[in-house]
Amino acid sequence: MHTFWNTMLGKIRELLGIFGFQTKKESTTRLPDEQDAPQPVRAEKKNAYWIKEIEEILESKRELIQWARVRNEKGEEQTISEDALTVKQIVQWIDETLDGQYVYFALDFMLQGDGIYVKRLNKTVFRPFHSTLVLHQSAGNMACLFFAGDSMCCYRLIHDYYAYCEIDSSELRMLPVGETKLTEYIVFQERSKIDEALRILFLDLEYAAERMKGSKRWSILNMFPGGVNNYNKLRREQGLLEE
Repeated sequence: MHTFWNTMLGKIRELLGIFGFQTKKESTTRLPDEQDAPQPVRAEKKNAYWIKEIEEILESKRELIQWARVRNEKGEEQTISEDALTVKQIVQWIDETLDGQYVYFALDFMLQGDGIYVKRLNKTVFRPFHSTLVLHQSAGNMACLFFAGDSMCCYRLIHDYYAYCEIDSSELRMLPVGETKLTEYIVFQERSKIDEALRILFLDLEYAAERMKGSKRWSILNMFPGGVNNYNKLRREQGLLEE
């Protein structure tokens, strides 16, 4: 008799399943603590937010941009300037460089220096100057530099602040990054801090050198004495090709 009722109960459960019903034993309803936990934002989605934000910022600075340049590990180079250059292309190159597709990226800006009143013209004349962002990348190492044409200084984004402040320069390693070698405290192994530094840099581009000078994020290489010659030499050594 027990076997008979077990058999009948099994058939009833089968029929309920056919018509879309669930028995208590088979219920898939989960308790509140069993519900799907909030999923973290995927890296691709975060990157899409960053790309959109950088595009919007640079679009507002479009008249300051002169040219952009990338080079791959084979030495193949692309340069786009002025009217042919789009903000979307610039941000794509930045993103691809930091993701390892290029070993070198440069973005040049024409900014205005301090104004000088010229009596014979009866107006204030502003001295324009070039400042250039440079990214180096290879084999998981990356670095971010900014050559400020007004002060002829090179600002380098700091990865390891302790090494920068506490370790004697003679004990620091020079690491290969792209086609150059850089002090280890400015060499990054992942891009998130560079992403954030670029966002801040572009937002305050017209006053970049002034802001960097007082920031703990950036180290400064002052080219004096020697001035223009030392500044241009450093630009060549750090991989910035002659315009």
